[in-house]
Amino acid sequence: MLSNLIYKLYPENIQGIIFDCDGVLFDSKDSNIMFYNRVLEELGLKPLTEEEESYAHMVSSPEAFNKFVPESLFPKLEAAVIAVDYRKNIVPLLKPMSDVYDFLELLSAYKIKMGVSTNRSNSVDLLLERHKMARYFSPIMTIDRAEPKPSPEPLKKIITEWGFAPKEVALIGDTAADQGAAFASGVPFWAFDNKTLDAVLHTPSFAVLHNALDRYFEKQSS
Repeated sequence: MLSNLIYKLYPENIQGIIFDCDGVLFDSKDSNIMFYNRVLEELGLKPLTEEEESYAHMVSSPEAFNKFVPESLFPKLEAAVIAVDYRKNIVPLLKPMSDVYDFLELLSAYKIKMGVSTNRSNSVDLLLERHKMARYFSPIMTIDRAEPKPSPEPLKKIITEWGFAPKEVALIGDTAADQGAAFASGVPFWAFDNKTLDAVLHTPSFAVLHNALDRYFEKQSS
C-alpha cells in the first residue's frame, strides 16, 4: 500500500511538501504550448514539434525561447510576447489539477508546510491568486528568485527557510527537471503521473495520494 511506503520513508512524520506548478498543481501543458506557438506565429516561425513541446514543458520560458527562436529574431521577441498577452489570453485557460484543493486542505489540516518550486517567472503569483491557492504556499520559488530546476537551489532555499532536513520533506513533480533538482538537493522525489521518472514514490493523481496520506496521518496520530 502507498501509505505503508510513505511510513517507511517518513517514520517520524513528514514535515513539508514542495509542489511543482505546471503538470502538478495545474493542468497547463496544452495552454503553455498554445502560448509558445502563438509567439512563434507572431515571429513568422513554425509551431513546435512534438519533441519541442516536451522540452518546453520542463524548462523555463527563457530557456525555451533560446532554443526555439533564432538569435536574429531576439530583438522582436519581447514585442511578440506582449502581443500574445499571456495573462489575458493564456492564464484563464489553465485548470487546477483534479482533486488538488482537497489534497491541499488535508495537508493544511495536519499543519504540513507547503511550498512551490517552479520554472515559471513571477506569473505563478498571479496564477495562484486567481485560483485561490496562494494562501497555502510559503515560500514560492520562481526563476526570478532562484536558479531554475534542475538546479537544487530553489529546493534548498525552501527547506532552509522551513528549518527542515531534506529527508523530512518531499517534492512532487512530473518532469526530469524536478527529478534532477530533488536528487541534487537530497529531497525525496514523488513523481506525479509520470512512470518514466526515477522516484521513491509514484502517484497517478491527487486522489490516490490523498487517500494514502490520510491513512498515514491516522497511523501517525494513533
